[in-house]
Amino acid sequence: MYKRQPPGRDVYLVGHSAGGPVALRGAAEAARRAAASDRPAPRVAGVALIAPAALDPREDPDAYERNGDLPPLLDLPDALPAAVRERAELEARYAAFNALLALPDAFGLPTARRIAENRDIEAAVLNQMHERMRAPEHAADVSRFARKYTDPIDEFPDSWDKALLNVYRADQSAEETGRRLLADAKDAAGRFLVITGDSDFVVPVRSSRKVADLLDAELEELAETGHLPMDEKPADVAALLLDFMVKT
Repeated sequence: MYKRQPPGRDVYLVGHSAGGPVALRGAAEAARRAAASDRPAPRVAGVALIAPAALDPREDPDAYERNGDLPPLLDLPDALPAAVRERAELEARYAAFNALLALPDAFGLPTARRIAENRDIEAAVLNQMHERMRAPEHAADVSRFARKYTDPIDEFPDSWDKALLNVYRADQSAEETGRRLLADAKDAAGRFLVITGDSDFVVPVRSSRKVADLLDAELEELAETGHLPMDEKPADVAALLLDFMVKT
């Protein structure tokens, strides 16, 4: 999973959204391997997280809010307190997602394909960006960004669905999640950087702030930016990453 690096070389890990936990897990795993070996090993000098989906909403509900655009899975009576209804809905969504991942490929793969094929990817990308990206001058860029996300489907038409399911299966089967993963990574890496957009409605700004606080990380909030800072403001993100690595 991780490319072998020369002994003693500093490495940096960068992860966006669900890739945040992957980067954190990579740092923790690298530290464990180094501790178990008597040979010089690469050192994870820094981890940069962009809009990291690193906290479990069930463990840190204050870092997230219910997405009102999603239809409810449960038909719960209004007499129940709102907090109870929201927690039940959250647990139901996790259970449904885990049930999908647990299905044999014969059932799971067609389901994954139906979900992807029924989505307007360009609209999905645009909905994750700041409102300013809807201006006509950004239309060509938004289409290009959407193609970036659909290219793997076109390049691997017979296997992308299994790859997608296996990524989620690996993440769900990992022992380290949420705060435990953050604690393990904090002990493993040199420094941390968290970058977030000020208008991120996928991973709320308050969640990124909490991740930064738990990691004692540098925090950078980009104005007029949504969940895709590397697409919306690529020059700013590149400058922040380079500056972070140079200082590290």
